[in-house]
Amino acid sequence: MAHRQQPFSATGNPVVADSRGRAAATAVWVETPNTGHRSEGLDRQRARSATACSRRKLVSVAAASALAGVAGGCARGGQVPPAAGLSVKKASLHWAGRPFTALGANVWQLQDYFYSGTRSFTIGGTTWNGSYPGGATHGAQVLHEASVYGLHAIRFIAGGWNPAWVRVWQTQAEAWWQAHDSMMAAAVKAGVYLIPSLLWHPLPFAAATGESNASVFQRGTRANRLALDFVRQYVSRYKHHPNVLFWELGNEWNLGTARGPVAKQYFHSLAQLQQAMADVTGAIKASDPYHLVGSGNASPPYGSGPVEGSTLSEQRKAFVAVNQHVDIACLHVYANASLLAPTRVAAYLSTMAAAARDDLGKPLMVGEFGEDYITHPKATFVRNILGSWNAGTFPLALVWSWMAAPSTNASARASSVDPVIHAHIARLFRSYASRHPWPPHR
Repeated sequence: MAHRQQPFSATGNPVVADSRGRAAATAVWVETPNTGHRSEGLDRQRARSATACSRRKLVSVAAASALAGVAGGCARGGQVPPAAGLSVKKASLHWAGRPFTALGANVWQLQDYFYSGTRSFTIGGTTWNGSYPGGATHGAQVLHEASVYGLHAIRFIAGGWNPAWVRVWQTQAEAWWQAHDSMMAAAVKAGVYLIPSLLWHPLPFAAATGESNASVFQRGTRANRLALDFVRQYVSRYKHHPNVLFWELGNEWNLGTARGPVAKQYFHSLAQLQQAMADVTGAIKASDPYHLVGSGNASPPYGSGPVEGSTLSEQRKAFVAVNQHVDIACLHVYANASLLAPTRVAAYLSTMAAAARDDLGKPLMVGEFGEDYITHPKATFVRNILGSWNAGTFPLALVWSWMAAPSTNASARASSVDPVIHAHIARLFRSYASRHPWPPHR
C-alpha cells in the first residue's frame, strides 16, 4: 500500500498544506537542546523561544547546524533536506565536519507511549489502549528527562514488536502514522535525536502473512515484500525529518544464526544474514541516500559456529563478519565472567573498535550496555564502558535502558537508568555527558 510522504518543517512538525496542496507556513517553536544538562536551563530557553523560522537558533540541533539547506527549508515552507549531518570520515563519525561524540539510551517502547492514552485500536476483537499510563504525555517526559541528563540519541523500535502493530499499520494507517508523527515532534521539542531500529523483530511480518519466520528475509516471499514495503514507507516518510540521526537494521539479527532461544529463526547461515543486511540496507539507501545505516547486532555469542567465538580473536572475526553492508558497526555488551568481565571490558572494546576501524573502515557504536543496579549498585561494568567512551575508544554509546515503563517487570526496572529509582546512576551519565559539548557541531 502506498502513502504520500509527509513533509516536515525544520521544527519537525508536519507541514500543513492549503486547499491547493501547497505547503502552508508554520509558526511552531521548539526549544533548543539542553546544553547545560540542567532542567532550569530548559526553562530559561523556553522564556527566550520565538518562532522556528525567525530564530533558527531555536530549532533542533540539525536545523541549527552548518547545513544551510535545512535552515533554508523553513523559509521555503516545503520539504527540507534531511539532517544528514552525520558522516563517516576515516572510520570516524563526524557532524558538520567535526568529530561526533554522544551518549544516548534505549527507549525501546517509545512508540507505544504515543499509541497509548491517545487512541485505541481494535484488532480481532482485542482492544489495545492505555497499556502505558500517561500515553504521549509520559513519552514526551521520558524524552525531556533524557535530554536533561545528557542522553541525546534515543534508539527505539520503529514499527512494532508484535503482529498486532503490523496489522494496525496495514488496516489503520492514518492513525498509526499520526502516532509516529507525534513521537517525532516530541523528539524535536526535547532536543534529542532518534535512531529508528527498523524490523526490530522481523517475526510479526511472518505472522501477518502466515509464512515461516525465515521467510521474512527470503526474496520473493509475501513476508519479505511486506517487510521491505514497511521499511520503504517509514524511511520515505521521515528521511526529511531533522531529528533522525541514522537508521538501524533491527535488533541482534546475528543471534538468529547462533545457539540460543532464537537460533535458526531468521537465518540458517552467515551468508543468509549478510544477504538480508545487504537487501534491507539497499532498500533504505534507495529511499534515503543521505542518512547512515548502522547494524543493530549484538556481541557474537559464545560457542562454535560461523558467527560465534569463545576467544577474543574469534570474537573479532565474528564481529567483522556480521557488520558488513552498513556504515556503522555495532555491539551490544553485557557483563559475563569471561571476555566481558567488568575488569576486561575496556580491552574488549578497544579490540572491537580496532576491528571496526582497521578491518571494516567503520566507526563503532555500543548500541546496548548495562547491568542490574540493585545487585551492582557501584555499576563497575557501566563505569568502565563510560570510561572507554570518554577516552575516545568509540564515539557513541547507548545505555539499556532509560526510564523503563512502570508496567515492565522488576528485572527490567532494576537495569533501567531512572532519575528517581537509580538517581546516582542517572547523575553518573550526566557527569560524563557534560564532559563533551552538545550540540556536536559546536
